[in-house]
Amino acid sequence: MKDANSVKTRENIAKCIWKTDEFGSPDMNILKIDSQVATDKDKDEFLSILKSGMVTSEQKSKYADNYRFFQKEIDKFLKQYPSYFPYLPIRILNNCILLPIEAESQDTALRIFSTLNDRGKPLSDADIFKAQFYKFYSKLGKKDEFITQWKELEELAEKIFHPIYGTPMDELFSRYMYYERALKEIKSSTTEALRKFYERDGYKLLQSTATFENLKLLASFWNDVSNQNKERFSDKVLRRLFVLNYAPNSMWTYFTSVYFMHYKDEDGSLEDDKFYTFLCKTTAFVWAYTMALLSPLAMASSTPSGRVPPSIPGSMGSPAIPSMGRGLWGAWLGSNTEVISCLIPPEEVSIFRSASTTVAIRATHSTMHNTKDSSCMPIRRAIWGLRRCFFSGCTGVGMGGCTSRGGMPS
Repeated sequence: MKDANSVKTRENIAKCIWKTDEFGSPDMNILKIDSQVATDKDKDEFLSILKSGMVTSEQKSKYADNYRFFQKEIDKFLKQYPSYFPYLPIRILNNCILLPIEAESQDTALRIFSTLNDRGKPLSDADIFKAQFYKFYSKLGKKDEFITQWKELEELAEKIFHPIYGTPMDELFSRYMYYERALKEIKSSTTEALRKFYERDGYKLLQSTATFENLKLLASFWNDVSNQNKERFSDKVLRRLFVLNYAPNSMWTYFTSVYFMHYKDEDGSLEDDKFYTFLCKTTAFVWAYTMALLSPLAMASSTPSGRVPPSIPGSMGSPAIPSMGRGLWGAWLGSNTEVISCLIPPEEVSIFRSASTTVAIRATHSTMHNTKDSSCMPIRRAIWGLRRCFFSGCTGVGMGGCTSRGGMPS
């Protein structure tokens, strides 16, 4: 396509992309488009694509992905409507208007964006937090360093976390939030929204290099858990983590995140025996609490699918227990005393053996509160003893509840 109209169209497009000199000639080394949140590597890829009009397989930036998408769609348009194709760029140049918007503050900019983007993809909580971190690191003169590290953290989170709601980075911020809640001694069983928690005092928590470093440490820890890293964890710890991974909800991950952040040493390591003991208590707690919530448990053996209806409510701020398609973790354990003895350390087994399997299987959440039912008292006391242990900072659990006070769970 070397006709006069094609050449003129190319020149007009070039003037939109590149800055021009006094004579209107585009300088193909100076872009009009600039991003303050892209890494230097991504900007170099963008510049290379605009100069060459080609994308290589090694280029992985969003610019490269978007270029491939539009290249494919334009090729399809050209094949379907060849006679209309020359008009496509002209219509865009003549009818597309870019409207610049300036905001007096970042908060105002975010509100404007949310309003304009109402029908598009909403900003995630992590997007808001990223903007606050970016603002903070820009003042320190470490903008590019932050952008690079954030992208690496984002990629790591996408490999580790697969939440039903929100983004992988939202999940990382959620797990870290519970550590900050513990530091602030927040004992309310109601967990506030993620964005509301971090926006306190003008996002003060996100105006700290320590917070970002802690997030990277926490992500690295969960990456090693996900990969079953034998260099970091012993076999007995890995077995506990593997079992907990099939718990009916993610409540245990919050306990474990707080434990890691509190007890890690300078190298980010945990004392193996103490961590193992903690995981054993967590396993016992999740098992006992699940038993208290599984009401029509006989269904586990009477229905073909072995599924419990999703209407069974959660508690203590935890999400509702799903259909238990992940193996009916609690009901399965409740009917296998040999498995219990394998998953729960000997010192904890007596808590559960004092109540028969039948009682554990048929106990409803309301029954756990019924002090008149003496047959359910042992398991009831075990459940609430474990609950008090983890939510009151106790270091030991007995049949009557907590046996000691003070400090984080050991």
